[in-house]
Amino acid sequence: MPQTLTAEKTAAENKNTTAEILVKTGRKKADFEKIYFFLSPFITVLILHILQLPYHHITKETFVFFTAKVLLSCVFFGSALFFFASLFSNRLIGFYVSNFVFVFLAAASSVMMSITNSPLLPIDFVMASQLGKISGFVKLPIKPYLSLGITLFALHAIIYTSAFLYLRRKKKFNIKRYFRSLVLASVFFSAMFHLVCYDKYFKYTILPKIDCKISGFDSANNYFSNGFILTFFPRIGELTVEKPDGYSKETLANLADTYAVMDVNAAKDKTKVNVIAIQCESWWDPTKLENVTMSEDPMKNIRALGEKYYFGDMVSPSFGCNTCIPEFEYLTFLSTNLLPEGGYPYSQYVRKPIYSLARIFKDNGYNALAIHTYDKNFYNRSKAYPLMGFDRLLGYTDLENPVKKGTYISDMYLSEQIIEKYEQSIDKPLFLYAVSMQNHGNYLVPRYGSYDVEVNSDALSAEDLSGLREAVQGIYDIDKAFMHLVDYFKKQKEPVLIVMYGDHLPFLGINSSTFKSLGFMKGDSTEQNPNMYETPYIVWANFDISQFDLKKRVGPQYLGVNTVKMANLKNVPWHFSFFDEFYTKHTVYQHTSVCDENGDYAPYESITDEEIANYKILQYNCLFGKENFVSDKSEK
Repeated sequence: MPQTLTAEKTAAENKNTTAEILVKTGRKKADFEKIYFFLSPFITVLILHILQLPYHHITKETFVFFTAKVLLSCVFFGSALFFFASLFSNRLIGFYVSNFVFVFLAAASSVMMSITNSPLLPIDFVMASQLGKISGFVKLPIKPYLSLGITLFALHAIIYTSAFLYLRRKKKFNIKRYFRSLVLASVFFSAMFHLVCYDKYFKYTILPKIDCKISGFDSANNYFSNGFILTFFPRIGELTVEKPDGYSKETLANLADTYAVMDVNAAKDKTKVNVIAIQCESWWDPTKLENVTMSEDPMKNIRALGEKYYFGDMVSPSFGCNTCIPEFEYLTFLSTNLLPEGGYPYSQYVRKPIYSLARIFKDNGYNALAIHTYDKNFYNRSKAYPLMGFDRLLGYTDLENPVKKGTYISDMYLSEQIIEKYEQSIDKPLFLYAVSMQNHGNYLVPRYGSYDVEVNSDALSAEDLSGLREAVQGIYDIDKAFMHLVDYFKKQKEPVLIVMYGDHLPFLGINSSTFKSLGFMKGDSTEQNPNMYETPYIVWANFDISQFDLKKRVGPQYLGVNTVKMANLKNVPWHFSFFDEFYTKHTVYQHTSVCDENGDYAPYESITDEEIANYKILQYNCLFGKENFVSDKSEK
């Protein structure tokens, strides 16, 4: 009997030992799944950096700072990962939700860098409904580093999915444990989100200590230095425009008294001037490039015209894209320098009737017409233009028998349309604002059957040289189309003023390789190269405008202010006086540069704090304030 009990006891002990071994083995397997989950933020952040592989600026001197930024990115991503895992009470779902969001955004940012030299920013989602149209401009590049990053992410997902499905220990759902976990994860994620996205002290005081700079107008350099997470998410807090200090009815009343409406009509002749303003797509001066030869100057006629009339450089707020930004500045006199970086003013800020050149001319008895030889809904123009006072906006679907040259409607066709609309405006003088399209990128694919200007350079690759040739042909056609207008209007008896300027330089090569190869752009940041923002402007009239003094280097607002002055307009809003005075003293006010009263580059300190404060108050009132410049009559 004792022997039987001993045998049974031994068997039971062996059974318990086997069970303990199985439990421990199961725990070890489950521990692998947990360990991998907690390490996954580091793996994901590594993949995000691989997706932007060509855009890293890491040196021995910056490696410690780079490591600190990677760790901060891991903590931020980890907070999102744990939040979604707790929210769904499932680590696998949390893994996929957080990873797909971050990897998708990072891949999109890398693609945007290769196309526009600017990473993805939160503000870009304003244009999300028009991504299909944007994709038609470019050939989306699928680069090896993108393929590598996506492949590694797929492997990362497979490993964790397998670990989760086959190794994890299943637990019964516990409501108390669920809410405890969710509250902790929510607090952690909310704290990190607020800190990185909204806390100004953290963004502008703490982060710079690890060389993580959040510049309002240097997102490309931020991307090089900080990585995707610390470039994209801190911009979320910049989506809204805060009311400036000192903003009140009393302040506005004092400013109105100071800048009483003035008579800008300097001429004795009260005849109203027809005004044609053209924002010319990617018009710039390629003769500024070194190590390039051209068979002739592609803008020789405009340059010759500029010897008698006003011809110089307009300093644009944009490089390579964002046509609507210089357009907004010219039409409103307002500065995007005081708005969040990369914002699209028509989509975000023009939500009520505001003053613009169109409204000023309309209030002076003009027909106010706009023509854009592309989709008039783009950048939300179709909704913003009526709020700015335009009677009509014509897009390519409104034009009869449009003629293309290359990919888009030709500039010569646009000139013909301008002449036709002038001839039709017989009841009132005409203010016509036109936006051209012919010279828009993509320049990677040849678009013309023949070329009027031969372009050569030993410093460029075959691909970059081909793209430069496309852009130069577009400029040659701009010159020809403008002279067609001049030849027509110089024969007209009615006074006509024509203002034309380029919106921005073309984006040539991958990551501006054309400009870099020719030494036109030094370094990787356009911010460090003011010449990357200089486009031409030309002002011509069939009457004497020699009494005006336009400077050699100006901003779009300066051109807008002087358009009003040259047109002999008398009925102008009171805030015009402020902008006239401001841009007489500072002919350029952009995030990249400031110019003095002579059009020479000057330090930012040359603009006083009082001037900036008043500018902010007037601009905020014009766009957002209840005390609008626009009268009740105009609003109706």
